[in-house]
Amino acid sequence: PPISSKEIPDLEEGVWYFHIQLKNSYGWGDISHFRVGIDTSPPDPFTIQVDNGDDSTNPQPILKFKASDALSGVDHYEIKIGEIHNLKVLANEVENGYYKIPICPPSKHLVIIRAVDKAGNYSLAIADLEIAPIEEPMIISYPKQLYPAEPLIIKGKSLPDSLITVFIEDERKEIISDSTRSNEDGKWEFVLGKILERGIYRVSAQTTDHRGAKSNLSEKVKIIISPPVFLKIGSVVIDYLSVIITLFALIILMALVWLYGWKR
Repeated sequence: PPISSKEIPDLEEGVWYFHIQLKNSYGWGDISHFRVGIDTSPPDPFTIQVDNGDDSTNPQPILKFKASDALSGVDHYEIKIGEIHNLKVLANEVENGYYKIPICPPSKHLVIIRAVDKAGNYSLAIADLEIAPIEEPMIISYPKQLYPAEPLIIKGKSLPDSLITVFIEDERKEIISDSTRSNEDGKWEFVLGKILERGIYRVSAQTTDHRGAKSNLSEKVKIIISPPVFLKIGSVVIDYLSVIITLFALIILMALVWLYGWKR
């Protein structure tokens, strides 16, 4: 009798063709053909090679890999680079098995690539990726102590024509960051665009070149923001400690006078 569905169990993996033909009172109609692929196998095993162009500081090396799947074909790749990047890349974006990754910071990164076929099966490949840092900047000149409301000015030296990011960490581990650029001789000067509150700060710097390659942080220097120990009135400079001692003595004297008067 005429049917609207047909279940065919336990088909083996591979490509199958279904042919359907309708017969009515006028006879047989045309035959329709349908292709169905059954794929339960993952793509073939593959490997990853890292090509940094013989430059260990290259922040965007090329990954060489290519998976194949005979039945349904590779649909896309899922690429995980350490904790930095999680990417989904279509198979046709991996031209000739080459893929240039986004910029990565200097460190050792574990690269995991999952090749996924059109049936959802996948296979994995793993490789180590190590990116070396470029030369660190040096902080040459900085104030060891500043008064409140005074600007913070730091000078240093680094690679020429590079971006210098300065990090300022307070006692609560909160970080302020801003940047400047080095000149063709590698010299740079940084002026903080805000006033720091009183406290102890630790300052470091990092270089980024035109490729996006980064250095490690420079050695930290300590800066103390505190009020001056002297009070200036006109042309007279008075030691704060002297003022405090004098006020304390006056308070004691007034207390003694009051006590004497009260006893009288």
